[in-house]
Amino acid sequence: MQKGPIKNPEEMKKKILVSAAKNFAKKGYAGTSLKDIALTAKISKGGLYHHFSNKEDLFFAVCTENVNTAMTKTLAFFEKKQIIQQCKEDTLLEDLEEYYDNVVIGTKDFERLWIAGIIESNHNNKLKKMLLKIDKDAEVWGLQTLKQIRDTSNLLKGYSDLELYDIMHGFSALYKGIIVERLIGKTPEEIKKAWIQTIYAIYNSKNNLKH
Repeated sequence: MQKGPIKNPEEMKKKILVSAAKNFAKKGYAGTSLKDIALTAKISKGGLYHHFSNKEDLFFAVCTENVNTAMTKTLAFFEKKQIIQQCKEDTLLEDLEEYYDNVVIGTKDFERLWIAGIIESNHNNKLKKMLLKIDKDAEVWGLQTLKQIRDTSNLLKGYSDLELYDIMHGFSALYKGIIVERLIGKTPEEIKKAWIQTIYAIYNSKNNLKH
């Protein structure tokens, strides 16, 4: 148990989320108990229940935080490289490689969480609905980002909102495919090359880049 009280509720909540993420990633959803999480966080079980009433809600919070972190990293990368405003054909491959190395490759912990959730959701309808919501929210955010790129840069010109929606679905499926590729033993180099070339081909389709 904790040696002294954590007075800040947000600090306590953060500690619980970190502990939960470690346990879910290591033991899977079914193999993790709220007691395990409380022990790792060095807090009482009552303290945990003050913030999260059940394991599904806690898992949902962990996954949501991971998605939000990925979005924040993406926006930071875009701002640093001015991707939305100045993305160009002659630097696109380089930008995609840098994005993969700095953002995509840094989601391994979330991948383990996602896999644990997918496995459990086969017989947990509440968890399935939660994961679908996370997926949907991420796609909505991604769609808005693609619209910004289309409207303010030289990329994706000529695509309708509906087409961009389909493309975002494709990006989501591609990311999930990366997870499967890692599981079956594909090398990091193979996966990275496939991801970069696929995204590059999508951005270059329809001859949408201005020269």
